[in-house]
Amino acid sequence: MQMTKVETARPAGRPPSKLIDLAVLEATVDALAEVGFEALSVADVARRAKSTTPAIYRRFTGKTALVIAAVDHELASLSPNPPDHGSLRADLVAWTRLIADALTPKRTRILVALMLAAPTTPEPAHRLTAALEHFTLTAWTALTQRAATRGELTNDRVSLLIARIPAAMITNLALLSEAAPDAALIDELVDAVMLPALLRTATSTA
Repeated sequence: MQMTKVETARPAGRPPSKLIDLAVLEATVDALAEVGFEALSVADVARRAKSTTPAIYRRFTGKTALVIAAVDHELASLSPNPPDHGSLRADLVAWTRLIADALTPKRTRILVALMLAAPTTPEPAHRLTAALEHFTLTAWTALTQRAATRGELTNDRVSLLIARIPAAMITNLALLSEAAPDAALIDELVDAVMLPALLRTATSTA
């Protein structure tokens, strides 16, 4: 899914400070994780960023545009191109670890906040889910195609449902206990769930 550019309200004249831009986006992320979308206010973001409300409105048309830009900023560091670790199992373990590191409790709270706001303000949630879907699909395609090239799988057309298992389980852990999965849990998830499912569904040439 191609993402549209966030609409901003930047007048002609001296360009805004990049330091202020960064402070505003990070303050928005913090506020979103703490109070949710509905309770988030531009005034509170300005206070957190040590800026002013007019300064934020010079950059963004409103709260929704501000939150979308903050979501983009928060996800910018995620890479959908996992490195080759030499085997399907090693790739799955490394990718699951990457997901666990990315789905911090803070980001999980943001995810929940945007989903709760989606019935009335769907744009931020759509932006986030589109980014996560792209991340998952791109990484999953790379992993399964590499495995097929190595001969570990004879069919790289594997259901994306299996790819969603790590994020679903890690999100569940973050919501219920705010605990990050350790190496043993990741190994168990790969060995008991993901690898058997892959081998069962991607070992035929049909």
